Amino acid sequence: MRGLAKVSRTSGAMEFVDRERPEPAPDEAVVEVDYAGLCGSDAGIYEFESAFERMTLPTVIGHEYAGRIVETGDAVTKFEVGDRVVERPIRGCGDCYQCEIGSPNVCQNAVITGVDHDGAYEQFVAVPERALHPVPDSVEQQHAAVVEPTSIAARARSSRTPGSPPATASSSRGRARSAS
Repeated sequence: MRGLAKVSRTSGAMEFVDRERPEPAPDEAVVEVDYAGLCGSDAGIYEFESAFERMTLPTVIGHEYAGRIVETGDAVTKFEVGDRVVERPIRGCGDCYQCEIGSPNVCQNAVITGVDHDGAYEQFVAVPERALHPVPDSVEQQHAAVVEPTSIAARARSSRTPGSPPATASSSRGRARSAS
């Protein structure tokens, strides 16, 4: 199969690369990608911003997606072939302070799909069962592909203190200046 990968540490430098179809580890499922979204971090990878210097290249990008399980490892118990799923693409280490307080999304040792290992801009991806979430029948697959960015927005909104201003570019960087 082919995947769209970052291939060098320069702006641009994206190519289609050949990959073998992944085999699931005992705790993994192989997901066939139906729809994948384009995230701002994918654009950052394209430009090769400093946040992505940790990547081992070539790496297939993409982490916002929805798909269907086509194979499961022997230890997978919550999903079966044919189930529609999305992935939680940021997986914390489970041992650090951030993970222990329930914030694995800011874990300093997190593993991120499409950054630390091949992502969803290829036909199949192997995913640990613990990172998968079922897609309800009432949600269309193309809409499920944007669950990850939607969840970030929902978490940001729910984390606001009542009466506080919304997080915007101006409020997150300090007081906006008026022109005079």
